[in-house]
Amino acid sequence: MFKRILVAGALVAAVVIPSAGVASAAPEAAPQHCVVRVTGQRASGEMTLSAPRCYPTFAKAMSAEGVTAWGEGAAARLASSGVAGSMTLAIHYDLTGLNPAGGTTSTVGSGCTGGWLNASAAWNNRIGSTANGCPNVGHHDGSNLTGDSFTTTGGGGNLGTMNNRTSSIQYY
Repeated sequence: MFKRILVAGALVAAVVIPSAGVASAAPEAAPQHCVVRVTGQRASGEMTLSAPRCYPTFAKAMSAEGVTAWGEGAAARLASSGVAGSMTLAIHYDLTGLNPAGGTTSTVGSGCTGGWLNASAAWNNRIGSTANGCPNVGHHDGSNLTGDSFTTTGGGGNLGTMNNRTSSIQYY
């Protein structure tokens, strides 16, 4: 009988007392809000871009990058301001619903020229929704504007069947 109580006590202690060798889960990294700037455009229409710069919040990203206009209607606001500035061609969100919790990547330039880019390795097949700065943003599931496509218009929105399938993007 004494052995059974001793064994039962040891089992209770093993369940109640956490093991010193078990590591706690690492905290999740905060979402990044990254910006790439259009530095030029090739004859093919493909944009050349700066290296991405990332910030802890979207507001800090726009402020640090000196972006004049962002979000829906950014192209119209920049044009009507009479100021030579920069705007977000689009803000791409990891999650649907224009939700910044998973991070964002913004393409910043001076206009909606029809230029395009291939998504970076970090954002390939990751975009869930887009806030348009340009009137139209085309999302393609293949590089170099190939494959199935979906265009967000006006203020943008979810990518529907193209959710997490974008490999190249066009701004017009």
